[in-house]
Amino acid sequence: MPRPQQNPETSFKLTPPAATTVAAFFLTIVLCFAATQSAHAQSYQVLYSFSGGPDGAYPETGLTTDSTGDLFGTTYYGGLTGGYCGPAGCGTVFEVGPTPDGWSFSEIWAFDPSGSGGASPSSRLILRSDREFSLYGATTSGLYYDGAAFRLTDTGSGDWIETVLWQFGSALSQFADLTFDASDNLYGTIASDGTYGPCRDYNCGSVYRLSSVNGTQSQFNEAGISKFLDLSGDGWWPESGVTFDQAGNLYGTTSEGGQYGAGTVYKLTPSGDYWTQTVLYSFNSPNDGGAPYAGIVVDASGNLYGATSSGGPQGGGTVFMLSPSGGGYTFTVLHVLAGGLSVLRDLGIDTAGNLYGATYTGGAYGHGNIFKLTHSSGGWTYASLHDFSGGNDGDGPICTPILDANGNVYGTTHNGGAYGYGTVWEITP
Repeated sequence: MPRPQQNPETSFKLTPPAATTVAAFFLTIVLCFAATQSAHAQSYQVLYSFSGGPDGAYPETGLTTDSTGDLFGTTYYGGLTGGYCGPAGCGTVFEVGPTPDGWSFSEIWAFDPSGSGGASPSSRLILRSDREFSLYGATTSGLYYDGAAFRLTDTGSGDWIETVLWQFGSALSQFADLTFDASDNLYGTIASDGTYGPCRDYNCGSVYRLSSVNGTQSQFNEAGISKFLDLSGDGWWPESGVTFDQAGNLYGTTSEGGQYGAGTVYKLTPSGDYWTQTVLYSFNSPNDGGAPYAGIVVDASGNLYGATSSGGPQGGGTVFMLSPSGGGYTFTVLHVLAGGLSVLRDLGIDTAGNLYGATYTGGAYGHGNIFKLTHSSGGWTYASLHDFSGGNDGDGPICTPILDANGNVYGTTHNGGAYGYGTVWEITP
């Protein structure tokens, strides 16, 4: 879909790498079980079903949207570029947009495993339209390396140009979304630095920054700002990306490690050219949950929200909050999720502070659901917005639900749909 050309993007700024220190807070756990109810008057529709061919297969990163309501996302396989990846190719970038007659679909990029851009995109796209219409993301694999950070730029005539920002080498990047700081540096995480399975040789993952070389967008440097060692319970395998607060601090999770081995929530505080790492909370799976694959969402008051994928009183994980209190943070379970593999991506949050999430195997039929936690003076109320049947409506959502200005909710399912390769869906109030 053609777009007007805009001013060139500002160059990235390179700053030196940081040293890391680790400290832990002792936090009070308060279990808070909110009332559960079913949502009514919700309308669910599938906007697109993937065929597993040139259009793609198995979307597992969710969506991002622009000011016109167009939706952008990625598929892990498909695209028909060949190679070793999986069904019919190594992944795509796609666009779904509203039309007078419904919704239109277009594939805007197909990844080639023999090229430098890598294969099988793993992160939700970041849209930058303030300088030029560009999409940023990351892939998990490549021919001679383990993925890359990339940028796709619309030329204004419907064609897209890919720029490889960085090749990760022997590192494993999983669900880690990228994020910008105020100086246009890019941040992300690597789950494992050159090792697989339980971390060894202290290669337990890292947080990195990408900055341009000599002010040019064609060359970039990677700087590690934090490295997880799990020597003092700092955790390992940061599967999700990092999130900024208004003061410029970064927050994230590790899916394993920590004091009890069930994962952590951490904070990175900038101090000049360095960053100080602090463990805010270590999960203890039987009560508060474990394996937080999802990252952190920060509200205007500095409260941190996230979800665990397993553990908790019912085995399906928890939705939790960490609120600033007395120089530390107080941990609260907002909702307990039922058995099965639950939330794998970040929560969504609306302007009223309500939370939205997707479970991979939860819901009434065991194929996942989309839920909402409504905040009021009495606490948090849970409502299921849609329970997936595993059929044409989709199966197994791996996404961060996003909202438009009208309160419509959008996302993807990894499987299901008319052809079994996943869907793009909409829920209207």
